Amino acid sequence: MSLTATAPGKIVICGEYAVVEGAPGIVAASDRRARVTVEFSSRPGLTVNALPLRSRPLELAWKDGGLTGFSDADRPVVSLLDAVLKHLGPALPAPLPGLDLTLDTRDFFDGGKKLGLGSSAALCMALLLALARAFGAEKPNLQQAIRCHRAFQSGAGSGIDVAASLQGGLLAFSRGASPDRATAVRQDWPSGLGARLVWVGQSASTTARLARLSEYQRQHPAAAAQAMQQLKSRAEAAARAFETGDAAVVMAAISGFYRTLLRLDGAAGLDVLTAPHHACQRIVQGHDVLYKTCGAGGGDLGILLGTNEDQLDQLAGNINGSGYPTWPLAIGYQGAIVADA
Repeated sequence: MSLTATAPGKIVICGEYAVVEGAPGIVAASDRRARVTVEFSSRPGLTVNALPLRSRPLELAWKDGGLTGFSDADRPVVSLLDAVLKHLGPALPAPLPGLDLTLDTRDFFDGGKKLGLGSSAALCMALLLALARAFGAEKPNLQQAIRCHRAFQSGAGSGIDVAASLQGGLLAFSRGASPDRATAVRQDWPSGLGARLVWVGQSASTTARLARLSEYQRQHPAAAAQAMQQLKSRAEAAARAFETGDAAVVMAAISGFYRTLLRLDGAAGLDVLTAPHHACQRIVQGHDVLYKTCGAGGGDLGILLGTNEDQLDQLAGNINGSGYPTWPLAIGYQGAIVADA
């Protein structure tokens, strides 16, 4: 038997950092997808092709409820497999049959660099759905999916990327008091609001920036608490703005959130607004267009938002001319899916 599962990546529109504290975030699933193919094999163990991460297949064994036969260089791929297999737990047969797996995230790379579109969550969801189908387990709900991904990420993350990958579309996500209470509600993109994505050519680490935020909160608890409360309030206002469907209201709310995020960036040293992002921001100054970073910042993606498509095209062309590729926002409305070959 052979089956293939795919899942979209994510683009965080608003709510970065605040979403970890329980505030709502607005996230869009991207049109780029991770792909996982599962085939049962007569050979024992797991043969894993991880594209483009590895040039050669990885040969693993499942022994006593864990994976063996790997080096430290293989740990990212093995950690993902381990988290998904342990999540499926009781659904797994004993002994585990031989499996040939292909884990493909090539859609999420440009010139060998990750684009910041949530490839780990997309791959985790595709693998989880593929193996659940292969072993007759039920499709996970949002909370279960977040729990599995957090096991892979050593307990980090809000789950906003998981929601986008699992459900697709444009979502208002909230983890609430804990990931076990997470919700994701489908939203409509505001009529008349145009968007262009910008790739600044540098990959960034969300984990590193969250660690800087935690250190700032530890060293300056009162100032950090006040800053985070302001950021949460702005995130809540942006979520309410999306409910109105009014493009101008949405842009104003996102702009207010972003100004607050940049103040936090300056205080905590998060390095959200790197030189390439700053260059893109200067290009749009003086126009009725908003430029902001997407996600944790520090590289990866930015987004242009405006209500005049001709102006967006012109400014996107100017940014392209400065060496930063742009493309229209294309929301992937289909979430994670699996099909038998």
